[in-house]
Amino acid sequence: MPIMSDDMSARDRVLRIIIGLIVTAIGIFMFLYLNMWPGIIVAMLGIIPLSTGLLGSCPMVPLAG
Repeated sequence: MPIMSDDMSARDRVLRIIIGLIVTAIGIFMFLYLNMWPGIIVAMLGIIPLSTGLLGSCPMVPLAG
């Protein structure tokens, strides 16, 4: 069993990348321009879908079935 399998369709990968970029950009904007420290947390949460989209594998997919 491979450690990281390609378990996402192309559509899912593109959506995850777009959503990850948008959420990360909102977090950076919140932190830099609105001086809101939760922007760092929002940006970090945006990295999750961005990285899974770029890698093409999500560790939660096998667990969900």
